[in-house]
Amino acid sequence: SDGEGLRDYEYQIASDWHLGPTDFEVRFNGDSYNTSSVNSVAYDVYAEVVVDLSNLSTPILSGEGLTMNGTVEDDAGTPLDRTVRAGFDGRVFTASAGDGKFDLTVPTEASMEPGMYVMNITLPAQGYYLATEREWNVTILYDTALNLTAPDTPRNTTILVEGFLRNHVGTGLPDQEVGI
Repeated sequence: SDGEGLRDYEYQIASDWHLGPTDFEVRFNGDSYNTSSVNSVAYDVYAEVVVDLSNLSTPILSGEGLTMNGTVEDDAGTPLDRTVRAGFDGRVFTASAGDGKFDLTVPTEASMEPGMYVMNITLPAQGYYLATEREWNVTILYDTALNLTAPDTPRNTTILVEGFLRNHVGTGLPDQEVGI
């Protein structure tokens, strides 16, 4: 201990330690001028929760469903049966992770502007499992259409193919490079 009698103790909690209440006991064996003493403190051991997406369909078209599947495990790799909450574009969707695996489809609005969006996956704390949250970026694209016309043309001549590149509502897309 230091000059004031303070002593810090560090004890590594093993990755396979049981979850829940645990006692930590400290002993002083005494010396020629002091008696021995014993004291304990109780604390709870919690597991961190890991959520991962093995398949996230991005980019997607505005108005299509965002599909994903993933896993939920504790920090020792044990699959957990938990409810997964996906927050996207101000809405919340849930899926059950039976046997640690989940599938979820999140609808997107056809009116969503193209760009980068953030999807949050959260799991609230439950029992001796800590809450967790992860974020993934999702890219939303507008659909386009390329309409082509070409006249019938004899061999050994040049053909003029005319095309219109339009966005999802039929408006022409100016200044875009289109290849052959």
